Amino acid sequence: MEALFHLIFEFIKISILASAYAAIFLLVFILWGKISPNNWTQRVNAHRRGFCYTFGLGIFIILFCWMFTYWGDHGLGDSARIPIGYAKEINEINGNQAYINLKDSEDEMINIESFFVKEDVCVGETGTKDYFFWNLRINEIEIVSSKESYDAKALSLNLPSRAQFQTFEEAYRNHWSGWRFWLLP
Repeated sequence: MEALFHLIFEFIKISILASAYAAIFLLVFILWGKISPNNWTQRVNAHRRGFCYTFGLGIFIILFCWMFTYWGDHGLGDSARIPIGYAKEINEINGNQAYINLKDSEDEMINIESFFVKEDVCVGETGTKDYFFWNLRINEIEIVSSKESYDAKALSLNLPSRAQFQTFEEAYRNHWSGWRFWLLP
């Protein structure tokens, strides 16, 4: 049910965005027609409403499809996700259980408390207070069981300290806020 409400909200948001983008493009074409008039800009100017509806529908379809791509999917309802590169992602369900899927199967899930992504490596703390090094490029993970082991390996590989780890909520807010929130679905 939460996913349905979120999907309806996304339809409304995409409609508003598509209308705004179509209006901006129409304004650009009108101004362009005043600067250098030609047949094409005159036709757009004569049929503003039809242009706006057609262009708005095209933008709506593009934004709706974008919402389900790797780069645009932020989750629906009570699920959330953050793309972290190399077609990998960190997911959260019910607002309290963040996890990673190593091999895109339910059997290979690792619950995580906090994490940090630097270039092609994701490091973090698991739900069992172990620490992990996830090489995103080759999809391999190494788990160490002590803070000292993590600190030594992180220092040797020039990776972030434990103090730089973020919870899923902090990372989600950092990734999806700002221009992504206002300009994309």
